[in-house]
This record gives sequence, structure tokens and C-alpha cells, in this order.
Amino acid sequence: VQIDQLKFLGYKTFFIFDGLIANSIDKEFIDFDSSSLLFLKNIQKLSLEGERRETFEVSRKYLDDLFSKFILKTSKEQRNWIVATDRNVSIAFLQNTQSENIEAISETDATLHAFLPTHELTGFGFKANGDISTDPSTTRIVFDQRTRDGIISIAKIISKLFDLLLKESVLPHHRGMLNALLPLHDPNIQQWQKRTFYSDLVSEIKNECKKFVPLISIKPSWFNNSDFQVLSKIAKISSAPSIFNERDEAIKFMRFLGAKESKLRDISSSFINANITNNGCAEIVSELIKLHETKQIDLVEIN
Repeated sequence: VQIDQLKFLGYKTFFIFDGLIANSIDKEFIDFDSSSLLFLKNIQKLSLEGERRETFEVSRKYLDDLFSKFILKTSKEQRNWIVATDRNVSIAFLQNTQSENIEAISETDATLHAFLPTHELTGFGFKANGDISTDPSTTRIVFDQRTRDGIISIAKIISKLFDLLLKESVLPHHRGMLNALLPLHDPNIQQWQKRTFYSDLVSEIKNECKKFVPLISIKPSWFNNSDFQVLSKIAKISSAPSIFNERDEAIKFMRFLGAKESKLRDISSSFINANITNNGCAEIVSELIKLHETKQIDLVEIN
């Protein structure tokens, strides 16, 4: 009877599952997350009818060859996502509907999708989707060659985004993107822990970024960022933009990826022609005294 009614309403495809527990189905409906539709290209509208009755609508707008904007609407809320897609993999960033800034999502929300969401976490402030092998439940990933290829492809798009941010390229709706691209855990300790999607991903990101990140300098820990930007330009040092040097987490990740901290000698050639703050001058003098006291530099070099 129900199928006849649905046919009358225009539905043509039906899936009938036998032997399932009704409570389990209702729980799936209740727990359904609209972001499950992010990586399903052909679905525009989904209606749930059970204990939870709600309709989800998806609209997509292509911004350029790399980015798209997805708007997920329900009767209760709207969530905007900026999705970067390349090589059949995607990275989805949550966008604040008011400020349009990208926001890092919580660790538990930052799930890996194999088109549908798995229980695997990305370890970053974004969702990721790729052609990843899963177990029969489709919730746990299997570490085979297909998964490895998928992780490499995801790492490539992340490294591409890092490269664009380091070059200060103008990206559509990129404000706040760096926050979401930073790992939620120290990647240096992953080699000592159980293998996860995150541990493999950070390893592949480092491998991809070695093509350009080691050529980038980050500010010395003893020096302020604004004066470092002034001096590095005069000294013609390829330094990371301010958005990287202003965040301790970004500096740590850049070190993990191979960036080197600038030394005093690297920027000393710019001292004569630079107009820096009194605070910057004090920091330089303090570093000179430290280097002299530890016998790393002598008075002749200071003069």
C-alpha cells in the first residue's frame, strides 16, 4: 500500500530492507547530518519521514576551476561550505553565513567521507572526501593501495592550497582558510602512535610540500612579525606571509613541513636601510647580546 502511494506521488526507485530493527532506522534518521550530502553530486533534495521529519536542500555554485560553494538548507538552519575539488577528491570548509569567514570545525565533525561519511577523523578543521576503501559497514577505512592513492590525492590538494596561501593568491572566500588547514594534533608524534588516516595524511602532506615549503623562511621566535616582514623584504628573503607568522600553530606546522627559521645573519643586511619599531630594535639588541654571551658571535661582527 505504501509503495502504491509513493508511486502515485511520482517515486520510481525503491529500496526494501528486510530484517532491520525499526529503532535502529529511526536513530539513523534522528542522527542524520546534512553534511552527508556534500559529496553526493546528483542529490538536490532529501526528505526524511519517520520520528524525524525534515527536508534538506542542496544548492551548488561553481566559483572557479578549484572552488565551489555549497548551501545546505533545512527548515531549521542554513550551513554554507566552500569545497575545493581536484583529482576526484574534495576538501570542505565550513563558512560562517554572516561574516563569510571560513571556520575550523570541531574534531568530531571533521570526518573523512568515502562519498558517505565514515567514522574516521581527518585530524584537521575540515571534512575530506576521496575514493577510499572501507569495510562492509562503510564506516571504517581499509589501508590498501586504493586508500593510499586516495590519501595522496587529498594531500596534493591540501599542499596546493598551502602553496596558494603562501603566495598570497586571491582565493574565493579564503578568509580563515589557514585556521582550518592546521592540524588539530602535533604531527611530530604521529609516528609513535597507532596508524590512522591522519598519520598517513600528514606524512603525505609533508612529502608534497617539500617541493616548496623548505624554500620559505619563518620569523625567528625572538622577533616580532611586523618588523620581520619589513626586514625580510629588504633582505629579499622568501618569508611566510603574516597570516602564517602570526599563529604559533602555523609556525609549528611550517617547521614540520620543512620551513626554516630565519637567523639574525639572514636579515642583518637590511638593518641599515630599514625603518623598524623601537620594540624591534630592542629585540635585535637582546638577540645580539644573547649570541655574544653564548660565544656564537664576537664583538667585531656586531660592529
